[in-house]
Formats: sequence, structure tokens, C-alpha cells
Amino acid sequence: HDLGQLLECGAHLADLKRTAAGPFLLTDAHTLEHLDREFAAGTGAQLLQPADAGLQMWPQLDLDGAAAARVMHGQTVAAAAAHGVVRAYNPAGALIAIMEADAAGTHWVPRKVLAPQ
Repeated sequence: HDLGQLLECGAHLADLKRTAAGPFLLTDAHTLEHLDREFAAGTGAQLLQPADAGLQMWPQLDLDGAAAARVMHGQTVAAAAAHGVVRAYNPAGALIAIMEADAAGTHWVPRKVLAPQ
């Protein structure tokens, strides 16, 4: 519609195909039928992406054991000059939370806490 107005003629969208969403490309996608076959054959797990595959735009925050335990209970973690959003990992390297800096920049606040695999 907008393009038609700009060109002073009629216009409409007949087809729209999303070829990417963030880091995920259509060329890397699998059909449900393909996934069904692979999982039935016991090889489907190799097609799965890691839990943090779509979160790479946020910096990684590696937590020690005590801080990771606090986060797993929904508690904040002290930080120096925190800002923005981060992916938080426990000492074993498992993604455990998405965290955001508080307004003062002194603590990381868990926004989504995940059970490590």
C-alpha cells in the first residue's frame, strides 16, 4: 500500500516470506516431517540448537557457584557498573538466566530463570 501511494498507483502484497529471524536463517530450518523422521530414528537431537542460540546479541556473564545459587533462587547479584541485559551462566557453563541491570547499575536482576540441563 505504501509503495503504491508513493508511485501513485495501486499496489498490494501478494506474498511475503521471512528468510531470517535474528541469527536463524530459513535455509537452516527443518520441516516438521523431517524432524519427526529424525527423532523417530533417534538422530533428532543433532538438529537442535543450544538454548542460547538466539540470545547471542546479549553479553555473557559467568557466575561463580554462590552467585549462580542466588540467581537460581531469583535473587539479585551485586555488580560494578552493570548495564543492559546479559545471559548468565553457572560454573558448569549452563545458561541459567537472562538478567538485567537495575536502575542504579549496582545489581543484576534475574528476569527469566532457567533450569540448567
